Amino acid sequence: MNIVEANIPDAANRNAVALCGVSKTFYSDAGMAIPALGNIKLTVRQGEFLTLIGPTGCGKTTLLNIIAGLEHTDSGTLTLADGLRIGRNIACVFQHYTLFPWRTVARNVEFGMQMRHHARRERKKQAKNLLETVGLLDFAKAYPYELSGGMRQRAALAQALALEPKLLLMDEPFGALDAATRTELQQMLIHLWQKTKLTVIFVTHNIDEALLLGDRVLILGDRPGRIIKEFNINLSRPREPKAKEFTELFLQVRQSLPASLD
Repeated sequence: MNIVEANIPDAANRNAVALCGVSKTFYSDAGMAIPALGNIKLTVRQGEFLTLIGPTGCGKTTLLNIIAGLEHTDSGTLTLADGLRIGRNIACVFQHYTLFPWRTVARNVEFGMQMRHHARRERKKQAKNLLETVGLLDFAKAYPYELSGGMRQRAALAQALALEPKLLLMDEPFGALDAATRTELQQMLIHLWQKTKLTVIFVTHNIDEALLLGDRVLILGDRPGRIIKEFNINLSRPREPKAKEFTELFLQVRQSLPASLD
């Protein structure tokens, strides 16, 4: 894959990420080709909250992994804005928690800073601030097994934010949570995004979630994944799922999906 970590020329667009002609095929143990992505063309503006939605197996996670540098492509280019670096200021939050079970919540949040050789006092101060931000300060000394699912995901988000990312990639981070906890964390995430102006790319199976969070919603079609529809969401926040405009958008997105979501 050709990765370009340099200025994206058109400053007016202020793009954080651009993919051009990106394709990816996996192969089974028997050698059977399994196309995942086909000729993806995509730009993500700096400070944008972009949501991706599509049926199971359409390549949403693969696309996210390519941007994160966790997968290589067969063809095409990934261009990152000046200052964005894979492994440095691009952070990921997954559905399955990335917390170390043998470290306390605070020490999990400190981990990335420790790997970058930040001073101990600085790590502790930053971890305390982040845990307060995500509402987990009282659980700083707890271990992951002592937390609920929603609390673990809060800790994982604090862990990601400790890297001071410019780009946050989120792969169905709230998918395993109950409805009430999911709503609470969606609201917290929007508050953090509005405060930090991070660029966020968020993968979900949930249409409501995509519309509640995103500035823009992209729909991926069936394998090989390709972008088949784009919706610009011009609704003010906080958004109300029962509002007429929201319901109309929901139906448009639903009708654009190539298959029912799980």
